[in-house]
Amino acid sequence: MNIQIMNADDCLSLIHGQRMGRLACCKQDRPYVVPVHYVCSGALIFSFSMPGQKLDFMRSNPNVCFEVERIERSDKWRCVLVEGIFHEFTAREDQQQAWEILKEHNDWWEVGSQLVQGQEHEGERKPAFFSITMDSVSGREAVAS
Repeated sequence: MNIQIMNADDCLSLIHGQRMGRLACCKQDRPYVVPVHYVCSGALIFSFSMPGQKLDFMRSNPNVCFEVERIERSDKWRCVLVEGIFHEFTAREDQQQAWEILKEHNDWWEVGSQLVQGQEHEGERKPAFFSITMDSVSGREAVAS
């Protein structure tokens, strides 16, 4: 097996082609990693979340890392890391625009869509829509010898 550095186009192709990644954030020197569903549009990664630890962490420290991988076998895989900045959409029109991007790949968004399109939310139970910039992107791949 040979491990090679992926070029920028291959990294972006993998990011755009997947729907689940791992989001890493940190608060007061305490790291937190969680799987998230996402959609990549242009140079941004879009996702949403109900209130919880990852939002608390990202709101306190917007520097994040995002990992996307595709593993076919132990000797054939691709992994891309993105370093970027979390940005929460607070204006209703920005939230709706993010939702329009996210719902293009539906079924697992159905619960969230009911929250977004349904009745008004009380207090902390509102979903948060956010994006992650792709400030630095790098990747590696394993190729069978």
